[in-house]
Amino acid sequence: MTSLQFLKALDADDRALLDAARALGLTEARPALPLRRKKLVRTLLIAAVLLSLLGVTAYAADFPGLRALLLPGSQGMAYHAADLPDGERLLTEAPDGGMLSLTQPMALPEDLDPRIAVKVENSAAAWAEWLAWKEAHPFEEPEVFRPPEGTGFSETAENPDGSYTVAFYEDSRWDEQAGRIVGVRLIEVRTATEEEYAADRHYKEVMGHLGIAGYDHSYGVYDEAGAEKLEELAAKYGLALRRERTVLSPQTGEPGPENGDSLETLVELLSEKTCSAPLFNRNPDRIDHASYFQEGSFSLSYSVADASSGEELSCYVCSSPYGTLSSGMEMLEMEGDLTAFQSRTHTAPDGTELTVLFSGETAYFYTWLEKSYFAGRIGGLGRSAAPEAAVTAVLDAIAFTHIGV
Repeated sequence: MTSLQFLKALDADDRALLDAARALGLTEARPALPLRRKKLVRTLLIAAVLLSLLGVTAYAADFPGLRALLLPGSQGMAYHAADLPDGERLLTEAPDGGMLSLTQPMALPEDLDPRIAVKVENSAAAWAEWLAWKEAHPFEEPEVFRPPEGTGFSETAENPDGSYTVAFYEDSRWDEQAGRIVGVRLIEVRTATEEEYAADRHYKEVMGHLGIAGYDHSYGVYDEAGAEKLEELAAKYGLALRRERTVLSPQTGEPGPENGDSLETLVELLSEKTCSAPLFNRNPDRIDHASYFQEGSFSLSYSVADASSGEELSCYVCSSPYGTLSSGMEMLEMEGDLTAFQSRTHTAPDGTELTVLFSGETAYFYTWLEKSYFAGRIGGLGRSAAPEAAVTAVLDAIAFTHIGV
């Protein structure tokens, strides 16, 4: 199914998520059907965030090979989606499905290097403390601006005395005469002070940027108090933080190596920032985008042509240094049938041992490198005449031993 970048799709603050989770309960996080995709994303994120508090567990006997990817407790929380004529989506529960993380191992094999295991476990513990602190110190919009139940549209108007009138409506429509959207069916009218209005503008600005500058938006750092706490936790557990993200794309239309003006330049720049030598033994055919952080985390979306059919295979890979504070929810995939995956191992030309999960249409893979956990997804395999050979070709093009700075 389509990748879900849950944190970017989020349109509710942390307090709303936690309140909703308390109301739903972990085992009751099921949306009513049908509903819009936005609501599905929010419901799944509630469960994912709270279930991450469980931390890292040992490999289980079932779903062999998948436990390193499978978000704890997410089995049965996946959905099959179908578009309806009215624009909504019909969501059918997939009891054999679940959510897979590409950015943080969800379980550790017993024979993993203890030094790596400690770092991963420290990250899980730090993340649990961070979520607990955020719940105790919510970043909220002023109460006067919080919409009552049933609100679909609101508007704010300044009054002569400097206060503001806030009106909440059930619905909205386009007014041709006024040339703007107007509210329909008034629910409630409130009055906000000048200070409350300023606080609301600040709240919306921070949330619009998904946090304050200097930290990856996935952390949800909304004020200086939060920044101080996150820094404290990173120091306590000996972890690095992802700060400003650099995004590269060959489609910017602006010349210059910093904009990835060619595929070769983009690969060269990404390799320079995240690897000890070139990332690929053989470059992809096309790159959609790439991004990296200063401490070595990176992700790359690219495609290659399948040798057997000429069809495009879509690939998404993530490298997550063990010593970085991470939730594992930076990049989640939803799969409707985990039982369809078969597990095998593959040895790359440089000797790297990988676990490969293959379902016929999609393959996942991961490996424990010296400095980072590396995982990825390959899509479009259903159009290949030799899908397993196609997976092997994708893996053998990556120089795994070069990854890490």
